[in-house]
Amino acid sequence: MTGDRSRNISSSTEGRYIGSAYKAGTLLTTREVAELLRLSPATVLRRWRAGELPGYRLASNVLRFRADELEAWLASKAGAPRPS
Repeated sequence: MTGDRSRNISSSTEGRYIGSAYKAGTLLTTREVAELLRLSPATVLRRWRAGELPGYRLASNVLRFRADELEAWLASKAGAPRPS
């Protein structure tokens, strides 16, 4: 690994990833969001349950995150002050 952070999330997302943005309407799995945010899937689920991450339950065991909403959430967090 060369330490390059501008790589695609995984081969399963090829075709959905364009430059630094996803195609509009792309749904990401918990694992894809975890890789993108460099968190564990369990942490992504925990933050979604706490209302910290925008996501949708499609079925009892299916959770998806809209890429554009996730990018907007990240942008809103980027400007927020960090707690001391």
